[in-house]
Amino acid sequence: PVTITARGAEQYLKAGFNRFSVGLQTAHDGTLRRLGRIHTAAEGEEAVRLLRAAGAGNLSADLMLGLPGEGVKEVRQSAEWALGLGIDHLSAYALTVEEGTPLAREGVTVDGDLAADCYDEVCRLAEGAGLFRYEVSNFARPGFECRHNRRYWDLSDYLGLGPSAHSLIGRRRFFHGSSFSGYLRDPGGGEV
Repeated sequence: PVTITARGAEQYLKAGFNRFSVGLQTAHDGTLRRLGRIHTAAEGEEAVRLLRAAGAGNLSADLMLGLPGEGVKEVRQSAEWALGLGIDHLSAYALTVEEGTPLAREGVTVDGDLAADCYDEVCRLAEGAGLFRYEVSNFARPGFECRHNRRYWDLSDYLGLGPSAHSLIGRRRFFHGSSFSGYLRDPGGGEV
């Protein structure tokens, strides 16, 4: 969110970008800091405002469930806040603690039952705000479903560009490693 500026938003729209996804994650600054995020909730909200002011007509936000120290109450607050920004699409994903990450080194685990309760609450709130679930973790106003999400399910081709990007072309899956310099050396490469 902190990389969005008024000028940048205008330039994206002039370049033909027609959908923006803002990684809000949570409305709670303490949790954002603990996750190592570089934005605050207010900065996330400002990013959405700047995009709308520039004329963006298709805005998505991401929330994370199962975050350390957050229960149903905190997720409800985050979902109400995000939905209150007038977004057209919401993604709500459960936290996965990957081996070797700071959270893994802290011993953080995700309580699956609590994450499920949080998910149920997001489903209820999203539907109440006019966003309907069209796949497991994604909710949209009618006509605002994410086309690339749908491609994953119907096995249509998709091309991922950049480090860590995944692709499916002609039934062949491949991905790029996470190294930016490696990607620059061989942007057409990829591992199966």
